[in-house]
Parts: sequence; C-alpha cells; structure tokens
Amino acid sequence: MIQAISTLTCLINRIIPEDEFPNAENNGVLVYLARFLGPGKESLRQMIELGCQLTEQESSVMFGQTVAELTDQQLDGLITQIQLGQVRTSWTIDPQQFIEQLIALTADGYYSDPENGGNRDGLSWRMMGFERGQLAPGSHNFANENILQQHIVTWRMVADEYETIVVGAGAGGGIAAGVLAEAGQTVLVIERGHWLPTAALSRDHLRNHRLSRHGHNTGPDLEGNPREVLDGQLVPPHHGAYQNNAMTVGGGTRVYGAQAWRFHPKDFQMASVYGVPE
Repeated sequence: MIQAISTLTCLINRIIPEDEFPNAENNGVLVYLARFLGPGKESLRQMIELGCQLTEQESSVMFGQTVAELTDQQLDGLITQIQLGQVRTSWTIDPQQFIEQLIALTADGYYSDPENGGNRDGLSWRMMGFERGQLAPGSHNFANENILQQHIVTWRMVADEYETIVVGAGAGGGIAAGVLAEAGQTVLVIERGHWLPTAALSRDHLRNHRLSRHGHNTGPDLEGNPREVLDGQLVPPHHGAYQNNAMTVGGGTRVYGAQAWRFHPKDFQMASVYGVPE
C-alpha cells in the first residue's frame, strides 16, 4: 500500500469530497487502492507514492504547510496547479499524469462493484439511482451443465489410449473435439483451467481478462501462477502482459458469451431519446 497514506487520503477526499454522501475515504476508496495497487502493479504504485511525496514538496513551497494542514480551497488550488502541469518544484514524474491517474483510480474505487473493495454496500450506485439487475427465476437451471460434468474425468479416470488428444478446451479445441467425436474417434480433451458453471461467470462484467483493471474471475489463481515478462517484471494472470484470455473449460468464448452484454429498450431508441446529430 502507498506509504504516504496521509497525503493520499487528503487528495482523494478533495477529488470526491463529502456532501450528503461520504467522501472517497469513507466509501472504501483506500481499501480499493490497497487491492488494486497490489502484485503486478508495482510501477503504478511507485508512481502514485512518489506523486504524493512530490505533492507534499509542492505544498511546502506554495503554502509553507503540509497537505494535511491546507484548507479545502488551498488544496483545490494545489490539485489544479498539478493538473495543469504548473508546478514550482522539480518533479521526476509527469505531474499531470500522476494527478489524472489518481483521479481515475479514485473514481474507479468509488463507483465500481463493491467486490473490488470500494463503494461500500453499493452506496454510490444508490446515489445515482442504479440498481443491479436481478436474475430471472430459474435462470440458473442450466440443464446441459450436468450433462457436460458427467464427461469430465480426473487423471485416474483417463483411459489407457485415445485416438485423438486435444489440448485446450476453448472454442477452437472444443469444436475440433466435437467434430472428431462425431466422426467416431475416441477423444480426450485436456484443459488446465477449472470447470466453472455459467452462474460463476455471469455476474461481474468488470472482472475479466478483456477489461482487467479489477482482476478476473476465471483463473488461473494469482497465487503460484506468476509470469515473467522480458523486463523481468512478474505480472499476475489478469494483467495484459500475461496474454491470458480465460483459462477455463470453454475459454473466452464461453466466458464472454455467458456475460452477454444484453441490450435494453433504450438501446433501440437512441435517435428518439438522444436525437440525431447533424
């Protein structure tokens, strides 16, 4: 976690201050940052930490006070100067990039799914009038899943020989295995990932490998599955440099099909709702 916690807290609480709703700190943003700036985010964490230190340096020159001692108006002015890149001290990082990144992270923590650490009890969603959609009765009764599970075997259950072995149970491997099996071949499909029921894949659209800011829900697990990239940095499975998509039976095709960003009535009424641009 960021060492300059006092400075960080002051900054995020001016980015999202308290009104009739809690400020950033009291809506879990610090918890979100602690999780988000974990393994695989070392360079970003160091940039935020250094930015907080340089902000203290800037505050000392501008006001002769620490960030925690500034009035709200003074702190707003300090943030604005940093955002404009009009700093008075020597910065070893881009001041504008630092503050813009911190603003984005603060908003993410405040408004994203509570499972990510912030947005306690979905408070910011209620503030906006957003309600998470409820699954229709019986929507988890996926009859074909039990049929598929009957064909999943452990290593001890593997036969002595197969005519074809397919490595990887994504869309490509799965279709190839199906075609071969229908042609009469005895086929073994090997998949490193877990079998995940559809209900486990369809709830959180933000936690996936194509939008990996918030981690993932498909595997492999973070513990024991790092990957080292060319610069020597260890990256977690949900990091873009890991080059993972969705390590589970069915692969990314099944995962993103299960999530299925569904259309709403307004999606088909864009012209009447928003007008037609000239």
